[in-house]
Amino acid sequence: MNISEDVTGVKDDLLLKNLIVYPNPIEDKLFVEMPGNESQLQLEVIDIFGTRIYQSTLEEKIKIDTRTFVPGIYLIRLEDGLSRMFVKVN
Repeated sequence: MNISEDVTGVKDDLLLKNLIVYPNPIEDKLFVEMPGNESQLQLEVIDIFGTRIYQSTLEEKIKIDTRTFVPGIYLIRLEDGLSRMFVKVN
C-alpha cells in the first residue's frame, strides 16, 4: 500500500516517494518500508491521545508487533532531522 494521501508536513518529497506501510488496517504486525533509504529515520507510533506507544529507527524495513495495541487510529511519525511526516493507520 503506497500512502501519499495521509501524509502531512513533508519538506522533502524523497521521504514520501518510497514509503510503504502495510497492512492497513493493522493486524498483529505492522510493516514500514522505505526501499533504498540510506539514512536512519526516527520512527514513532502515536495514539490518538498523543501518547508515544512505540519508538525505533528505520533504515529500509521494520516489523512492529501490534498485538498489544488497542484497536483505533494511530499516527506513524518519521523524521530525519530535516523533514517530518505523519502517516495515519488504523
